[in-house]
Amino acid sequence: MNENDFSVLILDAIKQVVGTSVSDHPIALHEPFFSGTNAWGYVRDCLDSGWVSTTGKWVSRFEDELTSFTGAKHAIAVTNGTVALRLALHLVGVTSDTEVILPPLSFVATANAVAHLGAIPHFVDINISNLGIDAKKLDAYLEKITTLKKGKLINKKSKNIIKAVIPTHVFGNACDIINLKKISKK
Repeated sequence: MNENDFSVLILDAIKQVVGTSVSDHPIALHEPFFSGTNAWGYVRDCLDSGWVSTTGKWVSRFEDELTSFTGAKHAIAVTNGTVALRLALHLVGVTSDTEVILPPLSFVATANAVAHLGAIPHFVDINISNLGIDAKKLDAYLEKITTLKKGKLINKKSKNIIKAVIPTHVFGNACDIINLKKISKK
């Protein structure tokens, strides 16, 4: 399969999720929908209270309800997805001397979070059926470029540790998380 064929397959998969766009009616990927909500009242309350930031009663309420819903001991609201990814990567030990596997089809925040920590991103091909990292290609890629030393996966060329894999769900398609997890554990 050549690059053009693969591009057509990816575009067809995206069209199945978001539909077909025409010049006079583009399709928004994440257009906000607030009809029938009290969104304006919440925004007004934040503005009136002076808490339009990373703290205040609504942030605390969100964190409390999130811990209640998930059963987690703690939850910390952050400003955006990039910060959330960066924090998660930091917590698993991603640093400037490590490398992270991610798909090439994702929002730029995924790669930015890796780069913000000084780590090196590695892009592994996607599976055309779900647009996430292809588990078989990930396995083959790791077999080719890495070696296992003292329980750490080392890039043979750079000598850096491969510290994480970021499985990304694209356009509402769940990636093959079960097989990606098996490969990551291996």
